[in-house]
Amino acid sequence: MHWGNLKKILDNSIGLPLVAHFFIGYLRRKSRLKLRLQPPDHSGKWVRINRDEIKGITAYLSQGQLQEEKIKSVTYEIWQHLDDASIKLIKWKGRKHRRYEDCPKCKNRTLNKVYTKTITAATYSSSGLGEKMQDCTFCNYKQSFGTVILPKLQKSSSSGSGGSRSSSSGSSGSWGGGRSGGGGAGGSW
Repeated sequence: MHWGNLKKILDNSIGLPLVAHFFIGYLRRKSRLKLRLQPPDHSGKWVRINRDEIKGITAYLSQGQLQEEKIKSVTYEIWQHLDDASIKLIKWKGRKHRRYEDCPKCKNRTLNKVYTKTITAATYSSSGLGEKMQDCTFCNYKQSFGTVILPKLQKSSSSGSGGSRSSSSGSSGSWGGGRSGGGGAGGSW
């Protein structure tokens, strides 16, 4: 087989699925936007409030709802009825909806998923100590799930460079008082 023909086949087998993936994503975003812009009912008596044109969003959203929007767990569309000026809020999942849960105390979607808070950092010579916990970004709700051992740090050699790098052999833990998302990857350090 000639290299030019092989390159065309590879370009089509890689490029076409990639284009399809982006096109499908575009159609999904467009569909969600269309749904968001539909009024609460079909009476024709609702107008969507343009948030760029209002000064005091706090007149429409509670402090808890503002916090949900700040952390991007939830967003709100604000609709006003033309006859009686009543307001209706429509709740939508935010970009970071999956990172949070509904808080049992304040009922807002502001409760962090369970993470490991470092009490004593692990070193190369000794393991550390952490606490599995969950807390709300809005109210003072906290829940502890007990302490966990953070494994010792492991030295691993980098192939080809002759040097060494450090890494944690555990699946959870944190450095410098940061957080881990419970699975290691995806946590913030």
